[in-house]
Order: sequence, then C-alpha cells, then structure tokens
Amino acid sequence: MLALCAVVALAVFAFDLLSPRGVADGMVYVALVLLGLWLPWLWAPWALALVATLLTVAGYAWSEPFAEEWIVVTNRALSLGVVWATGILCYLQKRTQQALRDDILRRQAAERMIQELQAELYHVARRSELGGMVSAIAHELNQPLAAVRNYIAAAHRVVHRGPGAVPSDVDEMMTKAMAQAQSASEIIQQLLRLMCAGETDRAVERLNPTVEEATSLALTGSRDMGIAVTLDLAPDLPSCLMNRTQIQQVMLILVRNSLDAFDGCERRELVVRTGRNGDEHLEVAVADTGHGLAPKVREKLFMPFVTTKPDGVGIGLSVAHSIVEAHGGRLCADANDGGGTVFRFTLPAVAAPERQG
Repeated sequence: MLALCAVVALAVFAFDLLSPRGVADGMVYVALVLLGLWLPWLWAPWALALVATLLTVAGYAWSEPFAEEWIVVTNRALSLGVVWATGILCYLQKRTQQALRDDILRRQAAERMIQELQAELYHVARRSELGGMVSAIAHELNQPLAAVRNYIAAAHRVVHRGPGAVPSDVDEMMTKAMAQAQSASEIIQQLLRLMCAGETDRAVERLNPTVEEATSLALTGSRDMGIAVTLDLAPDLPSCLMNRTQIQQVMLILVRNSLDAFDGCERRELVVRTGRNGDEHLEVAVADTGHGLAPKVREKLFMPFVTTKPDGVGIGLSVAHSIVEAHGGRLCADANDGGGTVFRFTLPAVAAPERQG
C-alpha cells in the first residue's frame, strides 16, 4: 500500500509539473489522501495530506506560469483546502472505525469473561447438586441401615434367650451381619460429614455487586424471551460475610427457575430486589410473574427430588436452601401479588466498624 501511495504521489506531481501553474490540479492529491483509509496507522491521512501540501508547493514553484498570480494562489489554496478537508474526514473515519473495533474487542473480551464465569458457576452448581443428591441418598439409606442393625441385634438377643443352644454358625453370621451394617452406617456418616463440609471459605463482600453479576450471568441467552428485567438494588447496604461463589450459585438457581416459570406466559416480568430485613439481616428477593406454585408443592419445595419441571431432578432449590441456611440465613417462597412467585433469602449483615473519635 505504501508503494501505491508513492506511485500516486509521483503521478499527480508529474501531472502538476506538466500543467500550467494556474490550473488547480492539486485537487487530484485527494486520491493520495484517500489511500490513507487503507493504511494501518491512525495518523496516515494527516501524513499523506502533508505530503500533498509539500508537493503542491513544489509544483507551484516549478511549473510554468499561466495566469495572474492571484488566480494561481487562489487555485492552489483551494486545492490545499480540499486536500486537508479530505484528510480530516479520513482521519475521523479511521478514528471511528478504530473505536468500533476497540468496542467489539472489549465486548468479545467481556463475553468471554462472562462465559468463563458462567461455566465456573455451572460447574459449582452441578457439583453442589451432585453433593446434595449424594447427601439425600445417604440420609435416606442411613435410616433403613439403622433399622436393619437394630432388627439383627434384637434377633440376636431373642435367639440367645431361647432354651436351646444357638448354633455357632448362626451366631457367627448374625454377628457379622451386625458388623457389616455398622460399617455401612459409619461410611454413610463419613460421607454426610464430607458433603456437609463443602466450601467454607467466606469473606466480607458487598451484596449488590454479587447479586448484579450473578443475575447478569443467569440471564445470558434470554434476550429473545421478551422478559422485562428490573434491578432494584438498595444503596448503602452493609457488607455480608459470605462465600461469594455460593451466593451467586443461589442467585443463578433462583433466576433460572424464574425463567423456566415464564414458559407459556404472556406477561413476563422479573424483579430482583435487595434491601434490609431488620437491623441485622439483608434480604434478596427474586419475583416473577410466571405460573406460580401450587400450595402442596410449596410445602415441600426445598426437599430433595421435589420438582415441577418435566426434566428436573429437584436438587437446585434444595442446594440453595442448604447454602443459605449454612450462611445463617433463611430461604422462602411466597405468592407474588401480581401472579407468580417471590423467592426471598436473607443473609446476616456485617456491622460497620465504629470510628474512633
């Protein structure tokens, strides 16, 4: 491209030298300045306009006289005016294009970051859902195992109270059965303790940015659903002692549940609100205008394996409930006044340190 610029500049300069001095052929340098649009440097139009100015002055000095001097100077000035006006327009065009490219790159970087955060949150959510499922299964198995152990122990006592001697092989088998049941119960207890431990790292965090970021991630891909989203975040809220990833996971579960509740609804409004709940707690509310919950479903909504979705497993809300309770808060669901459901959860606020006078 630089070689083409040199060829155009020399061609126009030769034409200028061969033309009479009074002809305004310097305007042809506009072609040279326009080539700056294809050069990679932002300042290229300015540089080419400067080159055109120098060549125009040189052409004025070396070309043959043709008309009165004032006509020559006027034509040359007009040519330079057109050249520099073109240079300014080309520069503005290139700056606009560069700003657009930078904006596209920033958006792509932001989208990549959101996708990475979303993938991380989904990974944590799936891991917690699996943990909740394992915990629920372990809890359900622990009770029948305890019953089996008790029945064997009772049978062992009854047999030994009988008048006759107990065969040694029967006594041995019952003793081994009790030992195996006890061993299985201990394994399940260890599994429950492991799953309850989870991620316990917590830090003092601001609630509003946590809620806003998680809501934005949860709404990814929902632009075409026609949902009117309102963020009503109360200002000047105190901080919370929380595991930021887990609380964002709770928001992800609640917002995604609201999006699923809009299926088949004409009115689609989602409100995410933060505020105070008394002096010691903060509250987050996720309100939708979806189908709502039947009273029977609401009673056992946070139990494992309870779901209203055809393809759901009933773990998400159970995990969210466990996370909120582990943070010292409370998660509940109520009917929305405008139809739909409102999920609310609370978190303990961190008292601001007192200033020393």
